[in-house]
Amino acid sequence: MSADIQAALRHILALLDRERQAFATLDIDLMAACVDDKVSSCDLLEGAQANELNEETLELLHAARRQNEINRRMRNILASNVQERLQRITGRDHSYSVGSSPQPMTAA
Repeated sequence: MSADIQAALRHILALLDRERQAFATLDIDLMAACVDDKVSSCDLLEGAQANELNEETLELLHAARRQNEINRRMRNILASNVQERLQRITGRDHSYSVGSSPQPMTAA
């Protein structure tokens, strides 16, 4: 069982690396593919119990957790940059606020 979990974690680490590359190149198709693959890979880990994991498996788990956190921060920075650009273009402060409707753009 531990060998299967280690293989799944190594696969997730590779996916997280691909996801980071997708963020760097703004490759939306690769980002989406990574998300889908991560979800299915995490499903393989569903039944794992922490007390059944050996030291090497725990190290892989912690590495995956750290890399996922780094990727989450990168994703948030990208989203923030997009929102900032949209705000500059539209002149609105809340591009994604609930209940907001798109306003027509006017020529400057």
